[in-house]
Amino acid sequence: MSLVLVWCLGEAAVRYKERHRTTVPGEYATLYYRAQRVGIGLVRATDYYGWVHIDSAGFRGPEVSLRKAPGVLRVMAVGASTTFDRGVTADSLTWPAQLQRILTTGPAATRVEVINAGVPGYCALDNVIRLETDLYAYHPDVIIFYPAHMDLFNFLHTSLEGGPSRFERRPDAVADVTPWEEWLENHSLLYVKLREKAEALSFSRGHASQSGTTVQAGAAARDSLISAGARQFAQDVRLFLVAARSLGIRVVVPSMVEVSGDAVDAPDSLQREEWRHSVPFAAPSTVLLGYRAYNAALREDAQEEGAVFLPMEGCGLTDPRYYEAGDPVHFNDAGSERMADCVASGLRNARVVPGAR
Repeated sequence: MSLVLVWCLGEAAVRYKERHRTTVPGEYATLYYRAQRVGIGLVRATDYYGWVHIDSAGFRGPEVSLRKAPGVLRVMAVGASTTFDRGVTADSLTWPAQLQRILTTGPAATRVEVINAGVPGYCALDNVIRLETDLYAYHPDVIIFYPAHMDLFNFLHTSLEGGPSRFERRPDAVADVTPWEEWLENHSLLYVKLREKAEALSFSRGHASQSGTTVQAGAAARDSLISAGARQFAQDVRLFLVAARSLGIRVVVPSMVEVSGDAVDAPDSLQREEWRHSVPFAAPSTVLLGYRAYNAALREDAQEEGAVFLPMEGCGLTDPRYYEAGDPVHFNDAGSERMADCVASGLRNARVVPGAR
């Protein structure tokens, strides 16, 4: 009985803290559910303690109607956590929301609706599945496809972990979930928080123990690894572009943005530490070379498949003040605003949306 009381008090305390915290949560513990086709999904018609609202269709922000309003250009932003914009302080400050504000105000205003269809953790192939099973029904005129961070990180993690995979005999097997685990996932913020902390601690310890014994790959082996990842990524992106084109949807592909820009290595010790913390299984130089290769794949795919490629190198998003503290890829409020402004300029310059060049 006393254990139940302690648990209830802990549950009440963690919920109170989450509702009254003054900093962005970063990870939204109870916002996800286990989805059949793509592993996880966003719980629909839910609010995460005032920080994030998910509408009844699974989009971040205000309610989206299945039917498009007459005369409105419907733009859909598709990607992972850097599209969902997990680091901003309100739904209205995500870069897709700010993109709509920029495009619909001022002298170059036009009738545009921008939908935030980002889901943290999704890769390009997950979004191919989602496009063909869900997103197509909303008839977007334009999709801004911003994948790759998760594709790069997942590939490096899988390739550099070493040792046989537990999925060799049963690839993509779904983990067993007991009824009590499912109930706690759906109803207990305390349980989900504790599980996340345990997983993060185990992850950090695992990589810390490997750091002294891992053999550093030579430059040739590293380049070969990155090339293999970029080829797989290019294939997945091409699937998305072909599927979108078959549905009559125009696609815009911005290049990936991160704090180090086009550098071949982090420019200082602070950024190197940020990369090591965020991607502990790969050297910062390997990660940044991966970004170069994956951006080249995005550019080539866009050109070959008739999509619009938006180079983002000149947007000034290499300043750490545009990112969450200690995070090299997720924007804060100021970074999201700058990203939105840059994308808006690119859309107008490419004549994807009406307005002054």
